[in-house]
Amino acid sequence: MKHIIWIDYAKSIAIFLVVLLHTHCSETLAQVINSFIIPLFFMMSGYLFSYRRNPAYGPFIYKRFRQLVVPYLWIGALGYLAWLLVLRHYGSDAGSDQSWYEPLIGILGGFADLMTTDIPLWFLLSLFVVEAVSYPLNRKTGNPLLTGSAALALSFLLYVTVPQLQSRLPFLLGPAISGIFFYSVGQFLSRRRFDGQRLFSPTVALVALPVFTAGIYFNRPVAYYVCDYGNYGLFLLSSFAGSYLVFCLSYLLGRLGESPAVKFISRMTLIVCGLHILMFSLIKGIALYCFRIQPEVLTANIPNGILFALASFILSFGCARIISRHFRFLIDR
Repeated sequence: MKHIIWIDYAKSIAIFLVVLLHTHCSETLAQVINSFIIPLFFMMSGYLFSYRRNPAYGPFIYKRFRQLVVPYLWIGALGYLAWLLVLRHYGSDAGSDQSWYEPLIGILGGFADLMTTDIPLWFLLSLFVVEAVSYPLNRKTGNPLLTGSAALALSFLLYVTVPQLQSRLPFLLGPAISGIFFYSVGQFLSRRRFDGQRLFSPTVALVALPVFTAGIYFNRPVAYYVCDYGNYGLFLLSSFAGSYLVFCLSYLLGRLGESPAVKFISRMTLIVCGLHILMFSLIKGIALYCFRIQPEVLTANIPNGILFALASFILSFGCARIISRHFRFLIDR
């Protein structure tokens, strides 16, 4: 597949929004971002998949295991050790009654609600499950929308009948079920050659904006990792409308041309997804013990949160750059 500039911008925007989301600087901002960010990532992943570049299932799964599960495990181990040795004794986790083994169960078993040491890591394992299941199903049916529709129906059925079951399934199978739907939509758009130019429409964007706003306003906050979607219909509306607006913005930015920095950010998106929480702890520790700045001040409002997110963003990519140069086996590309 030809390198897609606007997807680089979309991934870069999305990962910064993820980092900003986890600063918890604003409940409203968190609700806005949570309403579409995970479906956006699944759709982009599906859009970038190609059977032509991955003709055999075995090599594809092995490659994705190294790209997703290996980082999931080593970043998870780093986060767990940091929590076990330092973070549960100092800062916001001090005095926590969580046992030492619960985060391990969360990481090894894929239970997002127990992964308190680095919750955003859940997406890496969930994406691996989505791709492992989607590959044979979409190849067999020959129609990603057929697979996606079946996954959507199953996700909705489980959500309205046994809502707590999905979040208790091991290996992030719960969020992966709805993830297969969004991944398949992305794959469908790619097959139909919906590039940035075909997707972009000022008229549709003007319609998407109030739809997105309404979907957020009338729905409760979404917590995708524990399969809490609120009203499922409103969740789907905000997911597609929000993702479409990011696609439009990314297409416009892509017309400025390729950027080496944006390209690198795009390549390291999933690594930063796991690393940025560790950078949060590092910055807060330096602020508190070196400058006597209370951690709450760093994310007390949106401007502070943006600055904090930028600092974490830069540090995360600095670490990713070092790892990509000297420890490539940890982030097989």
